[in-house]
Amino acid sequence: MEWEKGIDFLSEVIKQVLKENTDIYFVLIGSGPCKIKIKKQFKNEKNVRFEGYVPHEKINEYFKAADLLILTSPIEGLPNVVLESMAVGIPVITRPSSPDIKMLISNICDTPWDFAYMIKNKTYVTDKLPPEYTWENLKQRYISFFKDLQGGR
Repeated sequence: MEWEKGIDFLSEVIKQVLKENTDIYFVLIGSGPCKIKIKKQFKNEKNVRFEGYVPHEKINEYFKAADLLILTSPIEGLPNVVLESMAVGIPVITRPSSPDIKMLISNICDTPWDFAYMIKNKTYVTDKLPPEYTWENLKQRYISFFKDLQGGR
């Protein structure tokens, strides 16, 4: 949880959603310098849970329980969590941070209030992961890329 990842933006999204909805829960995963501040901000909020760092081998438990991924970072290119969510059919709401995001994700919002509206009214859609972004295809692209870097060896 870092400033440049949009933690203040996420905080505002949560506040806006919870003003009117008590049946929506947020589970925040990750660590970083902003964790303590945002944890204090929502310490009395029963609808916000902080999991901290989750080892990669346990992350599937969270994917299975998730209804939605909210990515508020304004600087991400195409993070793995977006591809992972799409691969298992979890809708993603995000900011317009990169051309790849804009190409893959339909649920793009510019403000915390847009995010909150989409979450509260369930107006988001589940985007399908295009074949060129499957794990097998990405693996082949990485292998080719690194072979090219090594001069084809």
